[in-house]
Amino acid sequence: MPKIVKADGSPVTPADYAAQAVIAHTLRRWLGPVTMIGEESGASLRGACLAALPGADELAWNALTQSGAWPDAPRDGLAEAIDTGSWSADAGGSAADAGPAPETYWTTDPIDGTRGFIRGHQYAVCLAKVHRGRAVLAALACPALSLDWERPFDDPDPHGCAYAALAGSGHALEWALDTLNPSAAEPPPGRALRRPPWDGAAPPRMTESVEPSERRRRAHDSAAAAIGAAARGPRLDSQCKYALLARGQADVYLRVPMSPAARETAWDHAPGTLLTTEAGCLAGAVTGEPLDFSGPLLPPGRGVMSAPPALFHRLARWSMSRPELPSAPA
Repeated sequence: MPKIVKADGSPVTPADYAAQAVIAHTLRRWLGPVTMIGEESGASLRGACLAALPGADELAWNALTQSGAWPDAPRDGLAEAIDTGSWSADAGGSAADAGPAPETYWTTDPIDGTRGFIRGHQYAVCLAKVHRGRAVLAALACPALSLDWERPFDDPDPHGCAYAALAGSGHALEWALDTLNPSAAEPPPGRALRRPPWDGAAPPRMTESVEPSERRRRAHDSAAAAIGAAARGPRLDSQCKYALLARGQADVYLRVPMSPAARETAWDHAPGTLLTTEAGCLAGAVTGEPLDFSGPLLPPGRGVMSAPPALFHRLARWSMSRPELPSAPA
């Protein structure tokens, strides 16, 4: 699958656009009119994407129709489908620039971990419903993640996994992805995930990206030393990391801000953090503050972390001691 490099340096492929189009189409078909904040937009497909890769819209349309995900998708309507219900469409296509978000919206990262997707390794399809700044419903599909914890992350599992969480339920749910029938009215019973509190019996395991920057690796190593974590933890891309926390295969997700202005996005964290909190972790900014998904961009310079309560509070204390990281507001 060919890729395009976006202005922020991150890659995007025609599959990203195809996935967002089918997510928007499916939400509207099942729920009627919805408001959606997605990472991609019809404007970016029509503009920078087509300029960098002529025929990208055709590739995305082929991905939709030939895969069976949306076999009767309109050939010339892909960009419009991406913006179906899109809150950002009227703002020129950028969710980050569209002003205050509505009280209730859906947010999606259609292919989170595009680098992993391109390599044929780990990636996730992520969706969450947000109400009054909080994620209340989340679903993650991890098509290459195995239920077998011993299987290397760079050895994709053809069965895959899927996860869901409902705020207040007290657990997350896990399925083998290939057991789910997209046309069924209800999914089969999933395995309930509720991890026990961290007891300190073994060094905590911190998730890592496959190709972290040197600055991010140094921050990660400093945090690991502060909490006595193993030097190297599970390495994989995307919100699959949150799935590892929910099922107990890892103990810490940490996304340290690389500058005071750095801002995380709702689509990158609303699904995964709800999954981990319902499974027994805490999630918040690296300073310990609650996460606020009232808009697509989180407050600047705060980052995101999730861990069992004892580790979460240790990490917050570590963060407060780091002069390059922001302090929590009084």
